[in-house]
Amino acid sequence: MIEQKKPWTPGEIRQLASLYDQKLPIKMIAREMERTPTAVNKALSRFQIRPTLEQQGRINHKKVQREQREMEIFSALTINHTLSEKTNCFNETSSSMGQIVAWLESEGIDVKPFRNVRLPAFKYLIDKKPMTDLQVVLLANKRRLSGGLSRFVVLGLTV
Repeated sequence: MIEQKKPWTPGEIRQLASLYDQKLPIKMIAREMERTPTAVNKALSRFQIRPTLEQQGRINHKKVQREQREMEIFSALTINHTLSEKTNCFNETSSSMGQIVAWLESEGIDVKPFRNVRLPAFKYLIDKKPMTDLQVVLLANKRRLSGGLSRFVVLGLTV
């Protein structure tokens, strides 16, 4: 039988903060509070008891790698556009994010607006995944290019 989650009381949150400040291991805190280590970890983040990696001055390597991949793709798109512009291979017109979202929706992709104070760069939710403007454009362009269509160009983003 699966136990139901029990909400954290203000007293438990204070106790959690106190135990964490004593630098006790998560497993020991969990045992003391009769919670699972996962519940303790989530509560430390949810109640902002434990500082984020950025607040600790540590690097989130996965985030850095993801941002580097995005910049590589962005650079490739920009270089390709610049080359095509110089050689006049084709004439591209600028698109708005609204047009791109509408096209994705017409392709059967569920795009929802996303607002989160902690993640201000992420503006859309696609397949339950927060995405930036650039990620949405890259997703749309990948689908368009694989379908033989011209890519979207967004001034200030892809140019």
